[in-house]
Amino acid sequence: MATSEVDAIVVGLPAFFCIIWSVSNIDTYIDPTAPRLCAITGILLAILCAAQVEIINEKKEKERINNEHYNREKRIEMEKRRNQWLNTVDMTSLLKELDKHIDHLRVNYSTKNEQIVVGHKTVSEGSIFQHDVKQYATRTRDVPEHQIEKMVLDSYPSDIELEIIRRGTNVLDDLIGKYRSGENLEITKRILKKLTAGEVGKKFEEYEMLEDAENWYASNKLFNDAKRLKEKMRFKVDQTVVHGDYVDDRDTIVKDSVINRSNFGASSDDKVTKLEKIANLKREGLIDDDEFKQMKKEILGK
Repeated sequence: MATSEVDAIVVGLPAFFCIIWSVSNIDTYIDPTAPRLCAITGILLAILCAAQVEIINEKKEKERINNEHYNREKRIEMEKRRNQWLNTVDMTSLLKELDKHIDHLRVNYSTKNEQIVVGHKTVSEGSIFQHDVKQYATRTRDVPEHQIEKMVLDSYPSDIELEIIRRGTNVLDDLIGKYRSGENLEITKRILKKLTAGEVGKKFEEYEMLEDAENWYASNKLFNDAKRLKEKMRFKVDQTVVHGDYVDDRDTIVKDSVINRSNFGASSDDKVTKLEKIANLKREGLIDDDEFKQMKKEILGK
């Protein structure tokens, strides 16, 4: 107990007893001077006690304000240091810290405490009325994995995740590598969705992740890019080496080869339709002039 609180008690108790004694004994004295003096003394002591209590309250309020100020300054300093670290740390370390944070969330979400009824207790109210009161206990249960992942995905982005988003397309290569690893895939997708959709799609294409790129374009309503990529993938699948060297799938260049007529449908198909199709492929940049001429020659049977 603080010294000021002890002082208040030391002053307050005599004041209380002086006033009580004065009131109870004032009629027993012929000369009421003594009880009156005692009462006055008690009142003065009570005033002194009240002043002491006020000093105590002021002191506590001042300590509370100082503690809040100190904690606020400390929190600001910690946030400043944290932001400095986030701004200077390399992307590899940042991704590792993100994985640690997600693992920590999974641990926190993996169990759930709940109150269960374990019995009843009869409580009497007087001699007549009685009623049952439920008795509770705390039980810990495991949370299903799919619920854990949903809670992780629904959690508010950490400062690490926000820093990655802030760096934007400058860290796309690292994010695509993270995406390809499959680790914490849904969180990686959440980060990518905050970036420019077209830039992300181009990066998928750059790494020959064509199916992912097509799905990405479609999910972000970039339907023209999705259609272009779908045609590109269909063309790559349809390429057939008939004679000569080989087909380079990386950039769809056909070297010293001819295209199988079955690529454009059955032999009974209209030649005009086939010619329109290869014209579209050439217009979209999927084939060059030499390939177009070779395909046209095959269709016309020359």
